[in-house]
Amino acid sequence: MSRLAHRDDSAPSGVSGRSGVAPAPRSGVWLGDAIGDRNNNLNLIRILAAAAVLVSHSYPIALGPGATEPLSETFGFSLGHLAVVVFFFISGCLISESYARSRDLRVFAWSRLARIVPALAVVLVVTVFAMGPVFTDLATADYFARGETYTYLIRNLTLAKLQYDLPGVFADNVYPDAINGSLWTLFYEVVAYLGVALLGVMGWLRKDTRSATLAILFGGLVAIHLWFPLPEALAYRLDGSIKLFFAFFLGVQAFVHQDRIRVHPLGALVALAGLVVLRDVEWGYPVVIVCFAYLVLVLAYLPRGAVLGYNRLGDYSYGLYIYAFPCQQIVSALLPGISPLGLMVTAMPAALACAVLSWHAVESPALALRRRLLRREAAGPVAMPRAA
Repeated sequence: MSRLAHRDDSAPSGVSGRSGVAPAPRSGVWLGDAIGDRNNNLNLIRILAAAAVLVSHSYPIALGPGATEPLSETFGFSLGHLAVVVFFFISGCLISESYARSRDLRVFAWSRLARIVPALAVVLVVTVFAMGPVFTDLATADYFARGETYTYLIRNLTLAKLQYDLPGVFADNVYPDAINGSLWTLFYEVVAYLGVALLGVMGWLRKDTRSATLAILFGGLVAIHLWFPLPEALAYRLDGSIKLFFAFFLGVQAFVHQDRIRVHPLGALVALAGLVVLRDVEWGYPVVIVCFAYLVLVLAYLPRGAVLGYNRLGDYSYGLYIYAFPCQQIVSALLPGISPLGLMVTAMPAALACAVLSWHAVESPALALRRRLLRREAAGPVAMPRAA
């Protein structure tokens, strides 16, 4: 968020794909019936997840690397990790839906690029050319003379090999030298997109034995990673990525088997019970994530009424995710010694303002342009009238 992944809506945010919005029955709904209704709570859940990342990061940014983040002692993973898992689960479901709706692989690829790249490019440019010169301890000419100033832009835009520092920027912060520690998930987000495209081309996004076999194989890999010792270097590389891919793949499976998944309040109670029972069990992580994923579906598709009004505002989650860390570092530089709570309260409005501006000035126009280009391409060339 990777992004942070986010819906590729063909209708404006908050506009239902169906006529009217019926209240969710107390007996629950089948996911297959609910998933086509765009007027749901996914935008709200994602903005709350992005805010949770900011809350979680406030502890190491204010107190230093290694600071204990919320939920770490309860579940063995932080609030920030849970928020990113929620992002990836939702993304797995919606990106699979996006692939199913795309006319071809090229349309799917352009849709994904239009959602991630424009906002990422803008935040990187703002970081390098506006924020960097102000908060570096180097002379401005020296800052712009360093090659690292420009490789930060190039490497992070391609996501190939991220660069977290800029010359002299935030060098004296409590959490030093890190400009935007949230960007690391975007690489895995793009890899997951490629995985969906590959599964789609192979025909494995259909509900059949191949999809079930793939789920079993992936579950086996997660089990091996969690329960069998691996070389330290390999375990370090796999720990973050495989957990995110697991959450994403749960979303893919939810989409594939949507007509078999009942979203029900009683199911939410079972999921909550699973969280309580398995939170301290060493091997319980995959089941805990499945429980959280089911709760996301319940919160996304069952609550109706006034809560749906958030959809009228826009999808600010990606912007909040990519601007939060730099805003927090700026506050930390301006207010040395600030507490985690003070950092949350101070940085949240600034990051949210950046997110709102990003959505209305960059992200939404980019998506609108992409839709216009695709419609123009689908319409084909205009026939010229013949001469008399």
